[in-house]
Amino acid sequence: MEDLADAIKVNIGECEHGEGCYGEGNLILFLIAGRMELFEEGQKYVLRRNDIVSISRNTNFCFTAGASSMYGMIEVPDRIFRIANGRNGFRILCNSCIESGPEYDELLVSVKRLICEQVLKTDHNLSFGNIGSICDFLNVLSEHFLKLSEDSEQKEIYYKERLRFINDYMQLRYNEQISLKDLAEKLYLSNAYLSRFFYKNYGETFTEVLTKIRVAHAADDLLSGDCSITETALQNGFSTPALFNKAFKKIYGVTPSEFRSHAKDGATRSRTQSPRQELSEETQLRVKILYFQEYLNSVGNSVPEMPVKAPDVDKISFIDGSEDDMVDRILKVQA
Repeated sequence: MEDLADAIKVNIGECEHGEGCYGEGNLILFLIAGRMELFEEGQKYVLRRNDIVSISRNTNFCFTAGASSMYGMIEVPDRIFRIANGRNGFRILCNSCIESGPEYDELLVSVKRLICEQVLKTDHNLSFGNIGSICDFLNVLSEHFLKLSEDSEQKEIYYKERLRFINDYMQLRYNEQISLKDLAEKLYLSNAYLSRFFYKNYGETFTEVLTKIRVAHAADDLLSGDCSITETALQNGFSTPALFNKAFKKIYGVTPSEFRSHAKDGATRSRTQSPRQELSEETQLRVKILYFQEYLNSVGNSVPEMPVKAPDVDKISFIDGSEDDMVDRILKVQA
């Protein structure tokens, strides 16, 4: 019983601002008085007196509260339910800001009792009241709000759908003046959360990923079209030719003009890894373009880190060893 009492921690707070990420289980946030705005996983919730919201393990959150606000935070480690149920993957899902019912009334009573017992406790000795309030609270959570691992799988599906939406949105609208703010509004996320989401999943900022998509499409246009450098820049979302030149050279190591000039030279050389083929410089450049496009299309899976500069054709290595297949595809088109 003492282990159970030690595991469940209750804190009372009056801070106007706060943020955190609890890695050992779930947090139960209870607004005792006042008003609070909570931001969790990009979603905003407005809490009023007696509202209760759970925050899942390893979820970043932040909040702002009024000057007269008071709240309680109850830490519920995963091991409590793992011991009781003999399984992993449990999550507590409750949010009285968006739903209600008799189960929430029952939870509210148990939370109030637990907080009162902890606040009024004058020494470290356990009483039957302390133990009873903890058990009652855990029983209500277990009966009405405890979800199994299938919910985690559903969250993973939603996570992948978000990545797919981001990839499709950027590939379809790369030539427009889109911004992180525009995408955040489409996904109903805050700018700050989406910015963190990008860096976590892409290893780069929104602007860096968008620039690489634009450069890849622009390089393809330089090889297959006759537009000027300025027209190519504007048609692919760059506001000025100067920004286009700078971004292009950072990735490919040459300016757009040099890139197009090398492709038109028609010079050939043997391919070290595959002596049976001789590739023109245009083919080599197309391989480099496809390298970046395949990377961008596969973000969110297990992919190699995006290089700052396009690699030599001889050094390209895909996660499935398909570089030869890519060259064969290009040669068939050219034939």
